[in-house]
Amino acid sequence: AILENNFEKVINSNNTIENLDRHLDIKTSSEKLGVMDLRVRFEDGTYCNIEIQLKEHQYENERFLYYLSDTYSRQLERGEKYEQISKTISIVIVDHEVEALKGIEDLNVRWQMRDNATGGRMLTDRFELVIIELPKAKRIYEKKQEDKISQWMLFLDNPNSKEVYKIMDKNENIKKATEELKQVS
Repeated sequence: AILENNFEKVINSNNTIENLDRHLDIKTSSEKLGVMDLRVRFEDGTYCNIEIQLKEHQYENERFLYYLSDTYSRQLERGEKYEQISKTISIVIVDHEVEALKGIEDLNVRWQMRDNATGGRMLTDRFELVIIELPKAKRIYEKKQEDKISQWMLFLDNPNSKEVYKIMDKNENIKKATEELKQVS
């Protein structure tokens, strides 16, 4: 729902289905260690990080960019051409409102590299950050119950809630996810 795409499978560099290494690419012991919640590559070549932050951090925007940059920068090896770099998207789900997003009541704001003169010219479409705030998702769902992203955020927040069971009647994918979660549990 967030990516507005129906990917059939997730692949790694060997074209097999599995998740990619979630650890940040560090070369020496003095570099910052980080572990993403999920890092995948879709069948169209797009890389995607998914992070869930349950605690607000002072420099969380920098952290979001650091994780996105790691996935973007590790795509090429010596001798490979820059045109081989695939789109990289980082989806960050937070349980609080982010200061930079105050006043924006939209769940699908995509942060991209744009010029400061017009805001319209994009440097590249291969570097994108999406921040989803759970408090906003709940408010949006109250006003617009058919919103797919807010439905998924309610599922992530509490898959056993009465509201999620109501959503399952309208959203087959959430119904499947709920059944899968029950199987795993």
